[in-house]
Amino acid sequence: MLRTFTRKYGKIALGLALAGSASIPIYSVIQYNSTPLPTDLDPILTAGDAAALLKQNKRNFEAVQKLELLYGVDPMSNSDISSLIMQSDRVVLCKLALHGSHLFSLHPASIVSKNQLNLARKANEDNEEDLLMYQGLNSIFSKSENSLGALGFYDYVICDENDLNCLERDKFKKHWGRDQKIVAPLIKGIELTGSTDCSEFLEKDLLNVLLNIYLNHRADLAKGKNPVTRRVCQLVMKIMGNIAKSKPAGLDYIIYSPWWALLHEMINSPKSGEEPYWARKVVHNMLFALGGEEVCYSSDVIELHRPQDGEEPLVDIVLVHGIQGSGLTTWRSNDSIKTKKTKSWISEWLVPEIKTPVRVIASDYVSSFRTLRGLKEGLPHRARRLEKEFVECGIGQRPVLWIAHSLGGIIIKRILNTNPEILSKTVGILFISTPHRGSPLADFFGRFGNVTDDVKMLKHNNLENNKIHNSFLAIANDIPLFVSVGETIKHDIVRAYHMVPPESAFFEKGAFYHFNSNHIDISKAKDRNDPVFKVVKSFINDGIRIIKEENKK
Repeated sequence: MLRTFTRKYGKIALGLALAGSASIPIYSVIQYNSTPLPTDLDPILTAGDAAALLKQNKRNFEAVQKLELLYGVDPMSNSDISSLIMQSDRVVLCKLALHGSHLFSLHPASIVSKNQLNLARKANEDNEEDLLMYQGLNSIFSKSENSLGALGFYDYVICDENDLNCLERDKFKKHWGRDQKIVAPLIKGIELTGSTDCSEFLEKDLLNVLLNIYLNHRADLAKGKNPVTRRVCQLVMKIMGNIAKSKPAGLDYIIYSPWWALLHEMINSPKSGEEPYWARKVVHNMLFALGGEEVCYSSDVIELHRPQDGEEPLVDIVLVHGIQGSGLTTWRSNDSIKTKKTKSWISEWLVPEIKTPVRVIASDYVSSFRTLRGLKEGLPHRARRLEKEFVECGIGQRPVLWIAHSLGGIIIKRILNTNPEILSKTVGILFISTPHRGSPLADFFGRFGNVTDDVKMLKHNNLENNKIHNSFLAIANDIPLFVSVGETIKHDIVRAYHMVPPESAFFEKGAFYHFNSNHIDISKAKDRNDPVFKVVKSFINDGIRIIKEENKK
């Protein structure tokens, strides 16, 4: 049924993978290790010094810039740099990919991967139906105890975050088609690749199936018209992130495949605003598998910003979205809703104005208001999984500032109720339209049938929600900074209700602001003068001030 990797691209990649599976040290062409490495204050003078710094994870951005500068302006050194890159080990190659450097293309693995990608695109022009890919994923992930026989439990109704009208039965029909069917096995694939060694799945041609799915949907991703397309591409990249951190199986499979060239393309010439973040996560996890990074990013978290050149962050800023959101769409700029180009305004606009090194992490879990056959994952399970993944990526090792939209605030409260280590590092929480006391629209959504447990939990006087809130109030005095924001505009779908009325968004501690916005737009700054931009910036600066004052004691 499936056209295998070797049938499609020949055996050249397999041979290269076997030949290149061992790391090749950067040494023979430019013997940079004969002199001491530059200190943090010394200029980087030679290509050898730059490559050595990359290998040792020091001054990465500056080192890549130096290599590119030498290659571009000094023809005499081009040959030496080309030879150096061609003999680079996988750590240096990943660093070049992570920074989107054009020098990446000089490496033999990159050259072969680019040729494979071109062949894959030509083969993909026949636009294979997702039914074939659906059957392929079923075959790959079929296991006696983890079969896909009950895929209904994962079969979401996918709507764009700002398009709640698709909840209505007549309007929902436009979202159903070949794209929707592929969502279920992809979600199952995320679960399996995140919890087991990926070798078995990779041997069954998983990378090739994922590549076909992604290429099938990438053009629609650029247009931004189909919400399912964005979700399908997001799910594929979640699986790729899991494969990348799978030791030792995933690393060489990716490097010696068309995916390697595609990842570089997604960073350097993205089709949408999401692609650089998705691709960097995969490459980061590859570096983790190589020992070049201390933490990894699992399927439900994504890094939006880190300080350059390994500078230690003073604080982790953690963003947690609500139902039907994501780590990128919830925090995109408001203008990108019309242009369909997702931008992370917090990392791209706000962080450059913060004169302190920070790391920005976002949750990126999949959720929906409705499920076709009853999704069996509620908030407690999701909070436990996110807590685990936050710990894996280092949350709790330094001070934390939380920023939550909608249900994300309840998830944060649930995590802090059960994790005293993260609680002890929490400096502040900004709640944006968090339904601490439920939402009147939960009953409204219920009339469509098959709502998720998340929606049920947001009904007024829900016992679980009340329990989480009351337990959190008992420990809230341990957190020095709280800010809350509420919406004042009712959503278009039901003008009789606020999705989260002010009395539910109000938190008992800290300042409370009303924004002239609806529930979806309230987390999306239009520009640097937008109220949410100013409040988030003030919140972060206040948190940094608290941390610095505490460090002086």
